[in-house]
Amino acid sequence: MRFHSLRLILLLLLAISGVGSAASQTIDEIRASLRQSFHDGQVAGSLAGLIVLSDEFELSGADYWIDNPEQTRLTSLALPYRTTFRPWDTPWPGIYFEGVLGYAHTKESVADVYGGGAPGLETSIDARFTTYSGLVGLGPQFQLCDDLTLALIANGGGAWLESDARYGGPGAALTSQLLDGLVFNWDGYTVSGGGALRLDWVKPLGDKCQLEVAARYDLRWTKTIDAEDAALEFTSRAQFFTLRTDVVGPTGMEILDHPLTWRSTAGCRAFIEGDMYDITAMGLVGGALELDTDGNIPLGPKVSLSAGFIFGNRVLGYTLGLGVEF
Repeated sequence: MRFHSLRLILLLLLAISGVGSAASQTIDEIRASLRQSFHDGQVAGSLAGLIVLSDEFELSGADYWIDNPEQTRLTSLALPYRTTFRPWDTPWPGIYFEGVLGYAHTKESVADVYGGGAPGLETSIDARFTTYSGLVGLGPQFQLCDDLTLALIANGGGAWLESDARYGGPGAALTSQLLDGLVFNWDGYTVSGGGALRLDWVKPLGDKCQLEVAARYDLRWTKTIDAEDAALEFTSRAQFFTLRTDVVGPTGMEILDHPLTWRSTAGCRAFIEGDMYDITAMGLVGGALELDTDGNIPLGPKVSLSAGFIFGNRVLGYTLGLGVEF
């Protein structure tokens, strides 16, 4: 069972507590049964996918529409940074550093979470889940050959999660007593840690164009460290592979005497373990315009404006981005 499937959550409530005969049970008894079932099923662990979405390095933030009964919509914003430096001008491997600040927000709604199974207790729910997160990574980067580098990265970070839900209908008051602080309307903190392998390949295509390929494998653990209820305590593990290819070339135009280049992008992500709201794979196609400022514009030595289309099994989305290199 998934945490974000509102109808399934309440059908479980019906099955284990018998809302139709709730008079024979107290609210605390029903919540205790739900707490144990949710904890055993690691229900809140699905929120780890929301954190992974906010800690985005390769495919950028985006808006997603998911084809499910809850009409899920996801929005994410990521501010990634990466650099490589060689300490003290030595022949040792370079040091790769990356960091990202992220935000992700999901909205879901259902007209009657009981699906007609509790006459007189019909309840609609509009639920929102939000996370603010940060992740940093550090490790050696090896020059395998002239065009190919490999970075071995250890990373760690944290996130703040919040749930907010509004109830409607004749069963709103009872449903709120059963679920607030347990399923909805809570906040908590998590920590993340893991490792990654990142391959970068850069190859000239003729005199003017260049191919850039980045392949990355991530292994990530996420664990709650402060939650309002025991049902929200979880440890989750995710493994995913990301591939991004870019072709860069000149447009032949200049802005303020600085060259303007184009970039075409194709990428994909596949989850080996875990998922993002039941989505295990998705692709990205897009492009960008980039202005090489040579450091003469306060924003940075290179600025870019990008757009892309995201697609996958039961998911569609788009991304818009403004990039600045430092």
